[in-house]
Amino acid sequence: MNKAIPFAILLCASITESLWAQQTVNLITTDVDHFWQAYDKINATKDTSAQFTYLNTLFLEKATPGQKAMIQARNYTPKIT
Repeated sequence: MNKAIPFAILLCASITESLWAQQTVNLITTDVDHFWQAYDKINATKDTSAQFTYLNTLFLEKATPGQKAMIQARNYTPKIT
């Protein structure tokens, strides 16, 4: 019981502090739009050369730094295997 009271006080203090802290998040969604634009164009043709071009020009070349980092971290390539 003696340890429960200080623990409860610390818990309440940490919750209160997190509620008062203001954090700003910058959410960029352009990669989603670019993906769907490329997807629609790729599905509209059977020409693999054109599909490759659409993937590069509509999605990969326009990728944000975060998207590029994810592509690199997962070792994604636009090459056809």
